[in-house]
Amino acid sequence: MTEHFITLSTTEPNNNIGIVKLRHADVNSQAIVARIVENGQPKNFEGLQPFFCLMAQEVTGQGVSEEAVISFDATKGILTYIASDNALQMVGRNEAYFSFRKQEDERWIEQFSTRTFNYIVEKSIYSQPFKDSNYWWTFKELNRIFNQYIEDGKNSWEDFVNQNKEILESVDPGGKILSELLAARNGKPNLKTRIDDLENETTAQLAQTNLFVGEKVNAKEFGFVTDAVGQNDTLFDEFFSNPLYKNKTLYFPSGLYLFNKWHDIKDNFSIEMDLTTELRLMEAQLAFITVGYFKTGSFVQDDNFLIRGKIKGGTINGNNLCDVTLGTNWIGNGGLHVDDIVINGFKRRGFYTGYRQDTSVNLGGGNYVNRARIHNTSGSISGTWGIYDDGSDNYFDNIITQDVQCGVYTRNGMFGNIHPWISKPEWYAGSVAASIDGNGSMFERLMVDTVETVFRFMGSGELKAVAAVNILVYNNVSVSTGDHFLFQKHETVTGRMDYSISNLISRNKTNMLYGGQTISSLYGSVTNVVGDTSGFQTYSTALSQLNNLGNLFSKNNLGVTDYKDLDNHFGESGIVYVNQTVDTGLGVFQGIALTIVASSDYGVQIIFHDSALMRYRIRIKGSLSAWKNIISA
Repeated sequence: MTEHFITLSTTEPNNNIGIVKLRHADVNSQAIVARIVENGQPKNFEGLQPFFCLMAQEVTGQGVSEEAVISFDATKGILTYIASDNALQMVGRNEAYFSFRKQEDERWIEQFSTRTFNYIVEKSIYSQPFKDSNYWWTFKELNRIFNQYIEDGKNSWEDFVNQNKEILESVDPGGKILSELLAARNGKPNLKTRIDDLENETTAQLAQTNLFVGEKVNAKEFGFVTDAVGQNDTLFDEFFSNPLYKNKTLYFPSGLYLFNKWHDIKDNFSIEMDLTTELRLMEAQLAFITVGYFKTGSFVQDDNFLIRGKIKGGTINGNNLCDVTLGTNWIGNGGLHVDDIVINGFKRRGFYTGYRQDTSVNLGGGNYVNRARIHNTSGSISGTWGIYDDGSDNYFDNIITQDVQCGVYTRNGMFGNIHPWISKPEWYAGSVAASIDGNGSMFERLMVDTVETVFRFMGSGELKAVAAVNILVYNNVSVSTGDHFLFQKHETVTGRMDYSISNLISRNKTNMLYGGQTISSLYGSVTNVVGDTSGFQTYSTALSQLNNLGNLFSKNNLGVTDYKDLDNHFGESGIVYVNQTVDTGLGVFQGIALTIVASSDYGVQIIFHDSALMRYRIRIKGSLSAWKNIISA
């Protein structure tokens, strides 16, 4: 008996069962074995009677049929329907579904049903007429004559042929058709067996191509399970290693999908998830999901060595069991596109781009990440990065990094609308919004509040360049953290100073150096000061345009007693200078940032250095009216 295995859902919009072909008149020799699922899980219909329901033809209105299914395993959600004359009566496309009913008194009451599915009834010799002179004959008529012949007691085939020679000759002059039919068996016991085998093979290939319908493959219909570790790892590898699924989207409906392995996708893929979907790692691995990490071969930019992929929606959770939750290690033609996603559960790096392992060429470029929340949930921030961009020419937009020691590490990436923040005061010390270790990085609309350092410039021995536009450094306080960070030091730039910065807006509500902390803790690695800070701006007015700081003091009658002592002095012996004159600090002017300490206590912080490259920061206090005069000086 030929069996057609299908999966029918009671909830999904379509069944994606593919093409089921049944032969007309092959009664009781063809079966549909259906697995009934609900939300991707087997549907138990214990206590109910399944019915096969054939719907009427749209044009003729014929073909309505209803039959009880005899063979089924209700607890496993499996039934077997053997096609009867009723199911095979209409040649062509037929629509049907299975209804599950409960008997009350003498009535059957439907409890639920599957989605509609289609099957095709193909023509048979019994449904095809042929012409002899002025008469139409069919093989069915020949069959009737032969059966009648047997009933009449004649058991010789030769006698039958001789007595019906005219009919047979009209059907197949010279026996040509018979000869062709025998040759078409191709070693099979009969032609029907060969045709059935070919159909089953073709149907299986179509099923592997795309579950027959559309560009998306439903993960649950494909066999993925939720809330349990099962066959998900095997199915994931099978889907992305099979060339038949190239350029197809694996769609994960809402649910928790568990995995035990590190999965590296080679090329041409698409993953789409609902917002409430989560892919979670359950065993310790180096990484969870990577793209092109193990591609091998010489560096040749052709279609065999380009990554094209997309991941959208949902959460990828390394479950604090892997160093990298999501990463890519290959050059891209359009690259890896990540959109609207949550990345968490990493021990070191949330999203990673890097070098190929078998070459020193930097290939992790062309990637685009948009609308991502990258959250370290390990309970420690030491040695963690939200984005570790060790590649080149990658673009990141609308990113939030939370509870990582460094929000962004980059060589020459492009960043827009980035917001790093820390949720616990004990993690504040040493936290950095962005570490830049390369040439040509660009930041636009970087918003920083509860992070100690905005920019850390790294590297040595070469001229670095970074464009920073509209950088907002807000108060060390947020809705989540309250005033816990209010008196933490909050620096804008540290590290190397051979970087170019423009249009930097700093809005700080804190003593830049509080509690006697030394400048060396901020600028210990500074060896050269040549940066361009002419574009530094204040909270509301470009005080950086003032040419004479001495005039600012004298014009507002501010003397030594009107400003705080020099907080710290970074010198050879770490001497702290106090009660110095204003002239002590008048060296090469570097920048100004207005500070609102309290509603009645305004202050300005002046950053400068002297000829010995000793850096100072002074905080000056004055009345509200005095500050109005200063701003207009």
